[in-house]
Amino acid sequence: MNMTKNDLKFIGVDIGGTTAKIGVTDALGNILYKEIVATGGDISPNIILNKIIDKTRKIAEKFENIKAIGIGLPGIVKNGIIQIAPNLPLWKDFDIENIFRNNFSYPIAIDNDANTAAIAELILGTGREKTNFVYITLGTGVGGAIIIDKKIYKGINGAAGEIGHLIIEYNNNDNIPDFRKGILEEFIGRKSIIELAKKMLENYPNSILKQSDFDVVDISKAAEKNDELAIKCLMQIGEFLGIAIANISNLLDITDFIIGGGISAINETMYENALKTAKNRAIPPIAKHITIEKAHFINETGIIGAALVGANAFYENSK
Repeated sequence: MNMTKNDLKFIGVDIGGTTAKIGVTDALGNILYKEIVATGGDISPNIILNKIIDKTRKIAEKFENIKAIGIGLPGIVKNGIIQIAPNLPLWKDFDIENIFRNNFSYPIAIDNDANTAAIAELILGTGREKTNFVYITLGTGVGGAIIIDKKIYKGINGAAGEIGHLIIEYNNNDNIPDFRKGILEEFIGRKSIIELAKKMLENYPNSILKQSDFDVVDISKAAEKNDELAIKCLMQIGEFLGIAIANISNLLDITDFIIGGGISAINETMYENALKTAKNRAIPPIAKHITIEKAHFINETGIIGAALVGANAFYENSK
């Protein structure tokens, strides 16, 4: 029986600060199987990677037609080497690609996790019909990726798309390293959103959020119930995001934005004010074209994106 493209399978490895998710997908990005391995920023990368490789090998043995392995993780990656990974501080100048190549005969590809997520959107998601767009991921931190002519733009050092490090306030905190002062991530990362809402509580004694400890999802739900604090908080977050989008649009003349990550399912109030702010603050000829859309993939984006990056490596090798 002849094997078709739909018979091909790829392994995606999504490495995070606390866990690594390892999954098998088909060519359409459907997850067929997955497992989780505990990681940890204070554990030796060699120990963690040995666990990941061992688990990946066992998973690969369960399936026929595995053709490649893709790896994504939060950090700056160049030539398969992790230069820095904020949530995995010991993984500095760590040649993960070479280690995988020494353990597997499949094509291996590694990239920043925002890049892998953007690839998922480009090939199968909201970005399918777009030639140029910027992907922004909102979660514990803020990441991003730049798509130009349907390809990831990585820059000279492999660090292009670090949107969370856009400086939107000149100097807002003397207690953190200079390279983090005033950056977008300090305003709209998960903890920062929660801290903002908590600071606002004293001015809104009747807020639903006063009743318990809360997370971003609770702020979003409160906004749906017309809670004034929650709405004001999300409008402020939207303004921060809109300023960043205006900066990006003015610099790159790219006007399509796709928002993904765990926080992207947030109430529409944030999106509406982000778009309003971006259109007000960008150069008029650019501003009128700015669009903001939600990503197609929210759950397991890391596995799917990593697997697709591996698939791309396989197809390139097959030419």
